[in-house]
Amino acid sequence: MAFLQPGRGQAQAQINITPLVDVVLVLLIVFLVALPTVTTQLPVEVPPPADASVDPRPALVVRVAADLSVRIDGSVVGPSEVVPLTSLAAQLRRALVARSPDPDGPVVFVDVDPAVRWADAADVLDTVRGMGPEVRAALVVAEAPAGGPAP
Repeated sequence: MAFLQPGRGQAQAQINITPLVDVVLVLLIVFLVALPTVTTQLPVEVPPPADASVDPRPALVVRVAADLSVRIDGSVVGPSEVVPLTSLAAQLRRALVARSPDPDGPVVFVDVDPAVRWADAADVLDTVRGMGPEVRAALVVAEAPAGGPAP
């Protein structure tokens, strides 16, 4: 609407906000009433609980100590012994071949001591990932203590 200002003779436009608020409130009520009828349920499949008797094999873990010595634990080839980084790929391949096949592909856990430089840990991870696309590498992370960050 336009109103004339007294003494000036010019029209001044002013917005009447009351009809706008009424329309917004009516739309809000309509959406709130219609929303429960539109909501659909999505089916969710929860995996069965993990059963320890399904896979009796120990996990295959590549451990890197602070002195950069590498061990393969959980191998059925033999007891855990220090493996040179240059022959880690061959020893890991032997350990993977000796294990019975996993349906989802083998998982190799990499446990690195916190004192090891990240570049050295990345070399071990690259070696594990180089075993092939079916081999999955997973880092073992120490749980943080209650009072602060992880060691």
